[in-house]
Amino acid sequence: MDNRQEPPAAPDTGRPQLAVSWEANFAQRMKRMREARGMTQTDLARQVSKYNLPFHQPTVQRIEAGERPIRLNEAFVIAEILKVDFPELIKPDTPLNYEVYGAVQRINVASSWLVDKVGVAFDDWIEHLLPFINAMKERLSQYADTATADDLDQVTRWGLAWAYRVESIYNDLASSVTSLARIAGYSPSIYETPTEQLVEYEHSVLHDSVRLLLVWCERFRGSELDSPVSPAQLMKEFPGG
Repeated sequence: MDNRQEPPAAPDTGRPQLAVSWEANFAQRMKRMREARGMTQTDLARQVSKYNLPFHQPTVQRIEAGERPIRLNEAFVIAEILKVDFPELIKPDTPLNYEVYGAVQRINVASSWLVDKVGVAFDDWIEHLLPFINAMKERLSQYADTATADDLDQVTRWGLAWAYRVESIYNDLASSVTSLARIAGYSPSIYETPTEQLVEYEHSVLHDSVRLLLVWCERFRGSELDSPVSPAQLMKEFPGG
């Protein structure tokens, strides 16, 4: 006697089972991805409505509950908002898949939040560089463009030695902001060369001032000015201090 049991029949929805499974997958993954991004049902509905689709919070609730079918144009808009390829939204979902995917999405959300905070702090930090850059610009204007490090007075040499510390900090911060932006899905405009990881600023004075500082560092690269002396030791070596 064959005691094997047949699997339960799929519910009769009047539609092909393949279409039903796609919609079920979409609803499950849409909900998981929405929550992973920290979006409420209202947040998602508002984003969708910007594409001239009549979406409200109850609409999202009904789709996620499997009570309303998803339309093709709605599906592609939701995929765009959730920053995921449409095929990913119709794959079968499992708790194990979500555990990894959801954790990564939390990194994306946190990176998006952090890049805004760090970006503002970065701008403020560069604002504080302006007095230093202006002072050094005035000192260097006394010398010909062909002057070497040995031609400079002690205070100017000391200031340029500090410029290399500032350059190192700047490159580290620019690289961090750029990396965070990429994780968050942004596409910042940057220069890829090691000494020119310049983030585009709204205020050209900041952009131009940082560029000038990097030009100085490149000009005197290889001299003793960029030697690995600690900032504390460099402070002690201020001429006449």
